[in-house]
Amino acid sequence: SMEGIKLDKVAGYLAKGEWPPRTEANLMSYGLFTMKNQRFALNGHNIYSVGETTIDARKWHWFVPTKLRMSANDVTYDIKALMDFVADMERAAAGAPADGDPAAPPASPIPPEIMQILAKYGLDKPSMDYAFGWDWNPTSGAAVIDGAFGVDKYLRFDIKYNGGFPNFKGVSDLIPGGFETAKGDEISTLFQKASTLKAFELNVADEGGLDKIFAMTLEIGKTLPPEQTGGVSMFANATPESLRTMASAGVYMAAEQSAQVAPGFKDLITPFGAFIEKGGKVKFTMKPATPFRGRVVGS
Repeated sequence: SMEGIKLDKVAGYLAKGEWPPRTEANLMSYGLFTMKNQRFALNGHNIYSVGETTIDARKWHWFVPTKLRMSANDVTYDIKALMDFVADMERAAAGAPADGDPAAPPASPIPPEIMQILAKYGLDKPSMDYAFGWDWNPTSGAAVIDGAFGVDKYLRFDIKYNGGFPNFKGVSDLIPGGFETAKGDEISTLFQKASTLKAFELNVADEGGLDKIFAMTLEIGKTLPPEQTGGVSMFANATPESLRTMASAGVYMAAEQSAQVAPGFKDLITPFGAFIEKGGKVKFTMKPATPFRGRVVGS
């Protein structure tokens, strides 16, 4: 379904061969789109499907979105179908025999034994969701960006940024005519001075994925030939638990070493070591007493 599409104003200007003036704050609306039960196939291979996609692009200031929302639920990729398509393209490019011919190369770039492991852990057809949000005040430049991504029965991530960027007038004044008149160096300096970070938050939740990831890594590792592991396989006598312990120990060590750079880094990194070790949830929050500005935000 589609609603709220308003392009008549911008179309009117373009029909006259004119560029809309920047005073046209409410220039257009791309509307609210909702799409359900989508399927995407390539060369007969069903690559992915989506239960529902929503895009809300109704709020703009001139050609700049001030509020944008995008989300997709039940996005499922068929990894084998995708690899089979890639193999088809490679065979076609090389002029190789068609699939099914005894002389044809393997049907998938991923070896069958690894594909079986992916299927065992539910990653031959992973299902995921994602969301993205953008809010920007064209007068003040204040901005909020948030997003979420999750792989079902594995991991879920949520992120939120609160800060700001240059306002519309500040950038517009540095483009006196068409885009070819843009004062690039001055615009870059403006972004460095006006960009701020007031708060940042990252949440990660384990939904059973860590157990599967280390078990799967071990199984895949044991399929690797000696020439890919330097003749010595680190997986020969390993267990999922030992791999997990090794990974968490590495994060704990990084936390200790980071304390030499800045004392606060250890407290920020250590919880991620505990998360890898025990699962559950981990939260990273940054809220400086004074907003970060300029190059600090970019770095």
